[in-house]
Amino acid sequence: MSKKLNLTIPPLNLSGEMLIHKVRTNAFYFVPQWLEYGREMMDALFGDKSLLGELRSEKYDLMFLDIIAPEGLLLMDYLNIPSVGYSNFGFDNNWDISPPINPSYMPDAFSAYSEYMTFWERLINTVSITTMNLMKIQYQSPCDEAKVKYNLNTSLSLESVFTRLSLLIVNIDFVFDYPRPVFPWVKPVSGVLFHSPKPLPKELDQFVESSGDAGFIILSFGTLIPELTAETAAMVARVFARLPQKVIWRNINSNISGLGNNTKVLPWIPQNDLLGHPKARLFITHCGVSSSHEVLYHGVPVVAVPLFVDQFGHARKLVERLGMGEELDFFNFTESAFSGTVLNVLNNPKYFKNAKRAAATVRDQPMDGKEALMFWVEYAIRNNGSLHFHSQGMERLSWYQYLLLDVVSVLFSTVVTVVVLVYLICKLVCRHVTKKWFPSKRKNKTE
Repeated sequence: MSKKLNLTIPPLNLSGEMLIHKVRTNAFYFVPQWLEYGREMMDALFGDKSLLGELRSEKYDLMFLDIIAPEGLLLMDYLNIPSVGYSNFGFDNNWDISPPINPSYMPDAFSAYSEYMTFWERLINTVSITTMNLMKIQYQSPCDEAKVKYNLNTSLSLESVFTRLSLLIVNIDFVFDYPRPVFPWVKPVSGVLFHSPKPLPKELDQFVESSGDAGFIILSFGTLIPELTAETAAMVARVFARLPQKVIWRNINSNISGLGNNTKVLPWIPQNDLLGHPKARLFITHCGVSSSHEVLYHGVPVVAVPLFVDQFGHARKLVERLGMGEELDFFNFTESAFSGTVLNVLNNPKYFKNAKRAAATVRDQPMDGKEALMFWVEYAIRNNGSLHFHSQGMERLSWYQYLLLDVVSVLFSTVVTVVVLVYLICKLVCRHVTKKWFPSKRKNKTE
């Protein structure tokens, strides 16, 4: 039996172009809102006794949860059933779920670094990853409060809950993402967000087909940035009006100054279907997770305009690792810079060639991503979990044992002890030899 259970949770009230400036000036702008959101989720879930009773009475075979939401981990422990975690954002360098982590070549998921880092980048990367992991104490505070408030299993730390996940499915493709070692219980699955295009609505299809050989451009900055300010939008409209291509622009406000006849502004667009159209020539994107995977799958050149968080890393992969386009800083979003970048990508055939090569490579898979995901979910159900993929010995180690600090300290102490003993023995032998063979010198010195 399956049932959809709906929870009414107030959404995070964060959107608009001003959000970009706030996050750029304060990297921890999201933290207070995220913690409050976590508390609301905990109260909505564990405060509803009838809901919890219904969940327990159903006797589910498996729980599938997004690991970004810690309340799911607590519910997994509460129901005591096999669980499969899912990470839509790929690896986030969390010590608990994606070891082994080496900051020398694994960039922080929220940075713009590549796997090739200078000394200073490696230093900053190490400090950043360490700081984010230490900040988990604050991030976990809603969970700790909920465990006490609702009499949950307080002896179980959130870190140890991760070790009880049967599997962790990570939405990742090593064509796009930087290669790294993973444990057997972590399953990189490529193509979860890959979808074949569907036919476009009639009016939109007619507009696209009217673009001729010039094709069309897509502009979308994602859910959090549904519209640009009037000044920025007018500048973008002027640039588009000078282009031979048609433009489909997602912006909730269509009343834009200087809008050309070649531009259609819509509050929502079928982005994946547009990217899959053969006349798509360019995608101007903020490089969110879904947008990055969709443009990779369909092989469309990009102008990457990352805004915050993980988007900078995605932009660098699309631009530098795959060579699919060029990047533009939103804080340098001037008319000349925007126009020049768009024209460079449109007129340079290497970007189109690289995009098509990347698309062909990610499509060359033994199994569709959604089929692979379902295989591992069903595998966990068939085997009543799959904890045999976990290294039980490693997960029982404390942090200093995992880093071999106890072994290193013993070896270091042993070496120091041996060196000191050798020194003392040599000193004693030298004194004895000196006293025996050079008695006169010692006598003269004493006199």
